[in-house]
Amino acid sequence: MFTIRRLPAFLAFMLAGSLLVSCETDRLPGTELKDKGDHIVSEMKRTADPNSTSIKISMIEHLNTGAGELNSHESETAGSRLELNIRQYVELNAAQLGTNKAMYPRLKKLADGSYILFYQDGKIGWNIYYVKSNDLVEWTKPRPLFTSYKILNGTDSRCFSTVDAIVLQNGDLLAIASYRANKGYTTLPEHNGLMMRRSGDGGATWEDEKIIYVGPNWEPSMLQLPSGEIQVYFTHVAPKMAVENTLHSSGTAIIRSYDNGATWTPHVTESPYAAHRIAQQYVKTTEKGVKSFTDQMPSAIWLNGGKGIALAMESQLADSKYKISVAYSSDNWAKGLETDEPGPADRSSNMYPGAAPYLAQFPSGETVLAYNEGSSYRLRIGDTGARSFGSDYIPFSGKGYWGATERIGSHALVATMPKVVSVGNSDYKNSIMIGRLYLNHRIDAKKGSITMGGGMDEWNQHTDALFLGSDSQAQATIRSAHDGKNLYLLVERLDRYLMDEDTISIYIGSGDDKQTFYKLDVNVSGVTQISQYANGAYQTLPLGEVKSVAAVNGTVGQEGNNTSGYLVKTALPLSSIAVGGAKMLRFNAILYNKDAGTPKTSDTFTGASLTDQDTWLTIRLE
Repeated sequence: MFTIRRLPAFLAFMLAGSLLVSCETDRLPGTELKDKGDHIVSEMKRTADPNSTSIKISMIEHLNTGAGELNSHESETAGSRLELNIRQYVELNAAQLGTNKAMYPRLKKLADGSYILFYQDGKIGWNIYYVKSNDLVEWTKPRPLFTSYKILNGTDSRCFSTVDAIVLQNGDLLAIASYRANKGYTTLPEHNGLMMRRSGDGGATWEDEKIIYVGPNWEPSMLQLPSGEIQVYFTHVAPKMAVENTLHSSGTAIIRSYDNGATWTPHVTESPYAAHRIAQQYVKTTEKGVKSFTDQMPSAIWLNGGKGIALAMESQLADSKYKISVAYSSDNWAKGLETDEPGPADRSSNMYPGAAPYLAQFPSGETVLAYNEGSSYRLRIGDTGARSFGSDYIPFSGKGYWGATERIGSHALVATMPKVVSVGNSDYKNSIMIGRLYLNHRIDAKKGSITMGGGMDEWNQHTDALFLGSDSQAQATIRSAHDGKNLYLLVERLDRYLMDEDTISIYIGSGDDKQTFYKLDVNVSGVTQISQYANGAYQTLPLGEVKSVAAVNGTVGQEGNNTSGYLVKTALPLSSIAVGGAKMLRFNAILYNKDAGTPKTSDTFTGASLTDQDTWLTIRLE
């Protein structure tokens, strides 16, 4: 239990040239935690140079480095969350993109760790461009990839749109776009299809264009299986157009390559332009007896552990509303569908209102479904089979549609979507929003030796971290460890404007008694207060044996730089917080921030409710 030893002041000492403040109070023998009225007021003293910059505040992109087991969080995906890093959010404007009508962005991480972003100019698209970056902040000048040109003796134009790309297992980069005859899209199907270009040097140079499918289509997307097979999924409109002159019936089909894109099967070049049809949902039958179907704009992933393929699509229903559907295959789409055959049987139809879905999966098991609904970009975390998804999360304030995601690490993905701004009937002022999001899920407090006066090296084996940082430039990471007696927390805050009111409130519950938990408040001085929530109210407690040390980069009250901030190490007796020897602790935090000239903000984990421990994250004592 927490105990109190009365000291005339808190011990302050130096460590490695940094300001470290230790708070350790004890109490007279026999005084237990129930002595809630015996409150000790902290009198923190700074005895070191507050301008010291010898400490290093960890950034979230350098944490969560452990490989972990595949699907390690399979039974816990419902508790996982995504958090936007507002510091790493950027918008590429028209000058950077070479067009004020940038749409349909697709971002890929290349084999060398750099990034390439593809997009089209206009809602329907004429040309495809790309830009490159090493850090997702600074970008090259735009370069054309597919450029429209005259066909049919100059009477029509070949246009390009809806590009996707994939980095192959051998490092090659393939980009595929839909092409069409601008005027003759519905009347000249032989002048529509899919065009591919390959780069062996990450987009520095490209091979010539190559047609890999002929027939009207939209929205190709690519997947490479562990076997090496490459699949191109696309909105399959050609057969119904060719045979029944039906313009508003769609489905999803694929073509495959077994030789890194050199050849494709089926090799479709003539009417009725039928590829391997794998998904379509019946919509209605017209007065002429023609059946129409839906399922379009596909995005597929190979599920962790060889559990098959999950395929997300938008479905346009009879009332013209769009909804998200997901189909599944455990046999790699061995059997195709007939022209008027709905399927596949294994599917979840019309799950959520929305369009333009995109799927991703983390190694730990969580699937991520992205889509737009009401012009907002939305994300949902799902289970390892992409069958059940949680509440939606809207990371961007800008409005738009046709976004995508790319996983760039074990706990990080990049989301991108156009920010569509119309300034007239035909004038646009679009930008492209790019944000890095980090996965918060159950972290492990590994057993190890942690000393309150020790350096940071002892935390090198404890890299599991939680992240806050979506509401202001201030952000925090939280790590944990234990030695069988104490739970240790390392709280690191980055903040360009350090103020005394820049606090972080930490909430810890045992998980068994969900109506009771502890709250710790920390700031530049360390732990300043501890409270217990019980019977619907907070009660301030003596600091007791809650020990903490703090270190500061920068000067409180003055503007600093990107590395300004503070760290706090604290030790809490497990006998108090892990009731009955509990191995799972519930955890929540609120990051408060006050910058000069701005309102105070508060940032908590996505989806977390202050008094509902079921919505909190979990720390497991290993």
